[in-house]
Amino acid sequence: MKAVKTHTSDGYVVSWMDGYNVSPLKCFGDYQNAAIEFCNILNSVEAQKDQQKFERQIKLWISTFNPQDKYSYPEWDKAKGIFSLKLKKQRV
Repeated sequence: MKAVKTHTSDGYVVSWMDGYNVSPLKCFGDYQNAAIEFCNILNSVEAQKDQQKFERQIKLWISTFNPQDKYSYPEWDKAKGIFSLKLKKQRV
């Protein structure tokens, strides 16, 4: 299981790949670097420490995916010194 970045007509999309099943999570529009950073976060050991919480979050993102919602860079967590799983919506 891992996060992957793809380019679609809606822009860069981060999807969750579990074997042969690929489910979209978030759309980043033209922000390729934000999509790459989000993939790196999801694939990190730090993000997956609490496996149950992580899996619930992934399932929530899969069930609420909307290609019209575009996101930008993940928020910086000052306490941990890393990017968090919180995303900022792009202004339209």
